[in-house]
Amino acid sequence: MLQCGEREVDVSKRTGIPMTVALADIDDFKKINDQYGHDIGDEALKLFADASKSAVRSIDYFGRYGGEEWLFILPNTTEAEANALFKRISVKLSNSRQEHGLNHMTFSMGAVDLHGGHNTLEQLIKIADERLYTAKNNGKNQVCVNPTDQVLNVTLSNA
Repeated sequence: MLQCGEREVDVSKRTGIPMTVALADIDDFKKINDQYGHDIGDEALKLFADASKSAVRSIDYFGRYGGEEWLFILPNTTEAEANALFKRISVKLSNSRQEHGLNHMTFSMGAVDLHGGHNTLEQLIKIADERLYTAKNNGKNQVCVNPTDQVLNVTLSNA
């Protein structure tokens, strides 16, 4: 996935077509494991993966980056356009989490696009990670695309 991401960075720099990199993290995942057990924790990971997989386009890259963190590489996508994806994931996760006893499961994300002056995939991931921590520090259940301008709330339905 990282090799594909590096290739997409090269394409974006060469063509001027935007791309966005995002990191997502399931909020309070350790509490889910501690309170409900590792089987339910595994189910939480599957729910997020399924919601994300069904929301991304065929040209996007998505995969587990470590622990409960997930990496998204979104070719031909600005930060603003990526918000539609994040909202789709939120809705899909909201629709399936109650079936598995995870009513309070939420996620946070940080996102950055290449046209912010960042040149490598490694730099983009680092900035997305910093923005992820901004979203977490601002109350979780959010997407941070630009910490100086906006933190977009991703509110999961309780229905």
